[in-house]
Amino acid sequence: MFLNISQQDNQIVSNLIEDGAFTNEQLDDLSKNYQNKSEKLKDTLFQKIYSLDIANSRIAVLNNKLEEVSIINLPIKGSKFKPEEWSTWANSTINFNQDNKRVGDFYSKIEDKLFIAFHNNQPCLYNLKTTEEKYLTNINKFIFPLIPKTKTESLPFDLYFFPESNYFCVTDRGSGQLHLFDSKNEKLIKTYQIRNSGSNKTINISFSKTINKLFITDNISTNLTIIDLKNLELSLINPNLGILGNLIVYNETIYLITIKPKQSLKLININDYSVKKDFPLKGELFSTGDTPCDLLQISIDQKYIYLMTHIS
Repeated sequence: MFLNISQQDNQIVSNLIEDGAFTNEQLDDLSKNYQNKSEKLKDTLFQKIYSLDIANSRIAVLNNKLEEVSIINLPIKGSKFKPEEWSTWANSTINFNQDNKRVGDFYSKIEDKLFIAFHNNQPCLYNLKTTEEKYLTNINKFIFPLIPKTKTESLPFDLYFFPESNYFCVTDRGSGQLHLFDSKNEKLIKTYQIRNSGSNKTINISFSKTINKLFITDNISTNLTIIDLKNLELSLINPNLGILGNLIVYNETIYLITIKPKQSLKLININDYSVKKDFPLKGELFSTGDTPCDLLQISIDQKYIYLMTHIS
């Protein structure tokens, strides 16, 4: 059989050999040449790889051979992670291509190590089969698919990446903290207390390239938290829209889910926080139950906004 191709393609290759189009020796040479080029491609495909080790509260920085280059220790406020104290709320990430078509899923388990690789400065989910897949699972955030079985004062960690800036964030849901890191040197810059400890809801973050600020909500308060990356100062705005959920900032618009008293997707002017448009939502928001946040995502090419609700 030839390389890692389909049964149909293998049959075509076998027929070509029988017809004398090429010999088994030529096929072996072609296979070895392909494998050599494939290995070289793997060595250059990713600039770096992060391995999230939630049990030890750290991120290992790896090279393409999965060799450890450096360690990012994550500040933790409270007890360490114990798998038996957690349950899953999701088990896969859905992949859409640039034509807005679903092309597959990236599955993960609690016991699996989470890898995030950087290809052309764009983060993507990674496992040992990634280099064999047709598509990379590009992401700009990773919400850890766990919720605590009982109330917790710390964990889990969620990750937010801003490829257009020199920063990334790690949030600790249980402690209510946001840790801002330098993405070039993998160094902790500053820790912010976004809310009191004890909630299992996500701390949602979106980056505005236009004004170099982070916009933050937490699914339980009416405040819009803003971190100015020029001076690292934090400020609070109350736009009087109720409980604020997940958000995406694109150009001069904040796409913002409001949870209570009215469930809707609002388009907010980034300069004066006025409502430009208001879209009532059909179905129920996931965040009104145990789910840490509502599913809101912008496509990598920034042409589409995805929002998911559920029908009871």
